[in-house]
Amino acid sequence: MKKARFTESQIVAILKEADVGLPVGDVIRKHGISSASYYKWKAKYGGLDASELKRIKELEGQLAEFKRESLPILALENKAMKGLITNSFFRQPESVKRWITWRADEKLPVTRACGCVGLSRAAYYRKPMGSGQTGCTGGGCAEPDRG
Repeated sequence: MKKARFTESQIVAILKEADVGLPVGDVIRKHGISSASYYKWKAKYGGLDASELKRIKELEGQLAEFKRESLPILALENKAMKGLITNSFFRQPESVKRWITWRADEKLPVTRACGCVGLSRAAYYRKPMGSGQTGCTGGGCAEPDRG
């Protein structure tokens, strides 16, 4: 890739010269650039200071880092979804929980794994009720009619 002749701070300085009042033609000749380059730079960097340009570069770096970190998680989620589609063993809730635990062991977050199967995270952590329980935990629940 061709190395740029001007740094971004130099480009901002050139644009400032034209903003001060020098004719664009003089600025272009002085720095040896084409009018197309000047107007392309003006569209990209027009109105920016060097400090704002530095801040934009920092934000672009943070975004690139975030993308690098989130890509492996998305790849794991994709792998999990493919496995979910090919396996049809999700007839029982225990199978779903087993699958989520298996995916969590492979570094896919539990929240994402639950999202893959349409289960809330709270439901994943909830203890299953025994066969003799009615679902009521307080004294105000009525017993089922056995009559």
